[in-house]
Amino acid sequence: MGVREALCFLYRVLNPGEGRRIVSSFAGLRGSLVALNFHKAHLVEHLKDLYWALLNHGHFNPLPVIPVSSPVGGRYREGFPEWFRERFGLEVGETLIPYPWLSPIKPLAIIEPSVSPLRGLFKDVPKILSYHNLATMGFGKSPSLVRRIGDYRYLFLTGPLQKEAVVEAHRRYGGRLPEMVEVGYLRGDRLLARRGTFNREGFLSSLGLGGDPTVMYAPTWGDFSSAGEWTDTLVDVCKALDFNLLIRLHPLMLDGKSPFETGGVDWRARLKGILAGFPKARVLLDDDIDDALLAAHVLVTDVSSVGMDFMLLEKPVVFLPAPRFFEVFGREFPISRVRGEREIRNKRELLVHLEDSVGKEVKIQPESMVYNPGRALRAMLDFLEETFL
Repeated sequence: MGVREALCFLYRVLNPGEGRRIVSSFAGLRGSLVALNFHKAHLVEHLKDLYWALLNHGHFNPLPVIPVSSPVGGRYREGFPEWFRERFGLEVGETLIPYPWLSPIKPLAIIEPSVSPLRGLFKDVPKILSYHNLATMGFGKSPSLVRRIGDYRYLFLTGPLQKEAVVEAHRRYGGRLPEMVEVGYLRGDRLLARRGTFNREGFLSSLGLGGDPTVMYAPTWGDFSSAGEWTDTLVDVCKALDFNLLIRLHPLMLDGKSPFETGGVDWRARLKGILAGFPKARVLLDDDIDDALLAAHVLVTDVSSVGMDFMLLEKPVVFLPAPRFFEVFGREFPISRVRGEREIRNKRELLVHLEDSVGKEVKIQPESMVYNPGRALRAMLDFLEETFL
């Protein structure tokens, strides 16, 4: 028995009352349960459509799973149970279960939006990695980590660029490739479905902003993010252009515990200063950023997956330099293949590109970026039905 298996066993021993409630609650659903690993709040956005679909499915039932930090006391991440209660009406120990209870419940499959320690547990349960964005490969930022996905039986692919990158990483670094299933991209489908009816003015008004040209800034996280170097520059440019600015930092930048995650900056304090000095700036803290993507005229990013989401809406993206990211992780990523002439080098180019981009459309072929545009959820359900019914 490995360390994690032993901790799971200890958790079940120390929490027998919780176990009785959970096993009893799901006893009548055995043979239909599909576990969804909700181990990070912002990743739930990428599986929530599947959750609702399974909840209303005639044969499957979703089994939401959250992590625990220790077998005793203080087991849940701060605010996690409350967040799920408010968003989904889920209660820990009843409809939302700590992952050690997967063993006695024995779901049909476990679906994860990113690689997690669960991949090495419960080896008799098939695991599916349904990666949560278009920009990377599905197993972490370093291509050499391709071996991590060997613990999964299936890999749900979002698009052809991701598949090319995964195959190339496997060819170069080895490891076992799971069976790859070309499903598509749930968030992309959601955005495209809402594009024609979205009330942009109403959303901006809810933020206390007028209908001026709007820039959204969404950098990646960590000490390889552009945020440390470019945030103040972007604020200055938006001030000069009299544009609205929506700032969406990765949750790890705001709540991370290490300089590797935050870049060594207290971003909550820094953003507070930005808001005080620029009345047309807003900071987005909600994990659901669909409205902001639909409202913005142009997106500024470095290597964040949000850049490719925005491109699906056929709206312009301005890419900031990200030398540290490429130095550390290389260029074997889908996001590297779409940057092209959209990357700027200095403040002057940023101003020109933003001013020139407002109101422009960037024509793309959705099939070049995503599989089954508009039908990703149906493709996922078809696979589950064909495989597990």
